[in-house]
Amino acid sequence: MAFYLGTHAHSDHIANADEIIYKYRPKIILSPEYSDAWITDENGLWDNQYVYDHLVTTANWAVDSYGATFIQRTDGYNTHITLGGADLQMIPFDADEYYKTRGTSDANLMGWGVKVSANGHTAFLAADLMSTESDWETPNGFEDRIADEVGEVDMLKAGHHGAESSNSVSFMAKLHPGAIIQTGQADDSPDRLSFLVIHGDTKWFPMGDIWDSVEVPALICEFSDDGITYGGVENSEWGHEYETETPCAWWFKAGRPTATTGWYDGPSGRRYYFNDSASAVADQWLDIDGVSYHFDATGALIEQKEADGTVTSVSGSSTPSSTRWWAISGGVLLVVLAGGVALLRRRG
Repeated sequence: MAFYLGTHAHSDHIANADEIIYKYRPKIILSPEYSDAWITDENGLWDNQYVYDHLVTTANWAVDSYGATFIQRTDGYNTHITLGGADLQMIPFDADEYYKTRGTSDANLMGWGVKVSANGHTAFLAADLMSTESDWETPNGFEDRIADEVGEVDMLKAGHHGAESSNSVSFMAKLHPGAIIQTGQADDSPDRLSFLVIHGDTKWFPMGDIWDSVEVPALICEFSDDGITYGGVENSEWGHEYETETPCAWWFKAGRPTATTGWYDGPSGRRYYFNDSASAVADQWLDIDGVSYHFDATGALIEQKEADGTVTSVSGSSTPSSTRWWAISGGVLLVVLAGGVALLRRRG
């Protein structure tokens, strides 16, 4: 292995660092310095020190046993690694290392990303870059500063698994990636992460959904003169429910919105239908297999009319509720309309 980058001291990033180093013997090992003493929010300590200490011990073994290089500090944005025709630029999130004297709320904010340039194309691997402090609310200015350094890219590995804490509107606008790789589930991302996908030509690869679809454990990205190709995802398909887009439900294949036909149950409990379309049917009645269905402006199913004329309202769980409509003189009478759906998001 040419190099190993331990982006920051969180176990979902470096817990297996020692195993990787022992097995693959990277020539260059990079990872920022870490101490629990620098974390100001005790809820963010986790097992950080433990996994970091194991990485350092193994990296020092690599230096002694086979002459590896171990890098723990950067020269601002001027630390580069060359691999053949590829340039890897280290992008420290706090280049001045203020966290060592002032502290920081989360180890994510000590992390390093990397800008990859090869064959005329660029990618930014953003690790767990956050635009906020650990509360996911207080802006920290990191993304704006880093976006100015990185610039527009062909591919972005989304910061912090595509979560609400990261990938701000301004950050996404400045990088304007041709493809977004999300190491997580689509449902755990805010709408803005994939805005450029349904309103532009950007591709989107939420790896949790891709695993569910085609069981691809890792995405291989090949840089060539013609562009960046993404292996193994050609047949991946998934649906996604947005909060603010209209219609709310969209269907994707191989990273792009794609027409399909059939029902889709969103994580909110609302039900949608695709009629040879990439976005759900919305604001209309539609006959499906002899039953008429009514979809609201968001695309959610709200009522269905049987062949005998009985109309049943549909609750937020997308199942017929006890609320009933009766045909009266050619019209309908609403007796009671109940429902409402709260869309919850996991903050992982």
